[in-house]
Amino acid sequence: MSALAPPAGRLAGRLARTPAWVLAAVLAAGYLVVAPPSADLAAQTYRVELFRQVGFSLWDNGWYAGHHVPGYSLLFPPLGALLGVRVAGAVAAVAAAWAFERLTVPHFGAAGARVGSLWFGLGTGALLVAGRLTFALGVALAVGAAWA
Repeated sequence: MSALAPPAGRLAGRLARTPAWVLAAVLAAGYLVVAPPSADLAAQTYRVELFRQVGFSLWDNGWYAGHHVPGYSLLFPPLGALLGVRVAGAVAAVAAAWAFERLTVPHFGAAGARVGSLWFGLGTGALLVAGRLTFALGVALAVGAAWA
């Protein structure tokens, strides 16, 4: 009888102890390396480039028939201009997963919060692939506010 667990058992044990933000960070790193195309990414890229060119503005005629710029986001364009569009989204996804785990563990205990936190971390990775980077920042801020 071996004292070592089978490899599948060890992997499952490690995954069970892995913080959700680590899963989100691995998915975010994969997103940054692969850089998958996304229809929604164009909107984020446009608003970040608009911010780089003109700073904060109220109206822009360049997106379809024009749009009210603050209605999109006040926070993501400057953050995207500072870090880069994809990196800002990746940081937001990891921050959201980190804050969610901090929010749930005190209420459900480490074991009770584990599955939900890992699913949440997986969901933040899905936001990146879908190109919902501005939404990922909103999720990070909302969950962080709930945790605070």
